[in-house]
Amino acid sequence: MSLTWREALWGYERQLVDWNFLSALASVAVDSGEFEPEELALCATTKYDSSEAGRLARKLADSEPVISNSQISKKWLYLVLRGVYRNFHELSDPLNLLEHLYDSFEQPSELAEIVSAIVLGKPQHTASSDCIEHVFKLLGQSLDHPLKGGPS
Repeated sequence: MSLTWREALWGYERQLVDWNFLSALASVAVDSGEFEPEELALCATTKYDSSEAGRLARKLADSEPVISNSQISKKWLYLVLRGVYRNFHELSDPLNLLEHLYDSFEQPSELAEIVSAIVLGKPQHTASSDCIEHVFKLLGQSLDHPLKGGPS
């Protein structure tokens, strides 16, 4: 799944990704042979001048067509949930993370059933492995049918 510069900037501004991500995204454009000067500059960004990454990404984003924040948010929600789903066995508290994401993304209706399963399956704030497996089975089904208005 590709990201526009507007989408990448949205994630960067919400600290979902860092300057390394923007630099890597710029590298893809530079490697293709068709790129903007800002992409070349982003590609060459180091930790010493990483504060410039946001400014460069903003300039690139401003040259693209406008995309609604709602559309961008749904795409990022899908991307973040896909990452959580793929790695939930390695996370120390995957259910708490899902609840946090639910709140961070303004309680999307697409996650209501999953969050309900978390709340119902966490008596006294402890979650059994059965609850975790059930919740992530629901999440996997949700990811198989992309979020309404999100990526397809």
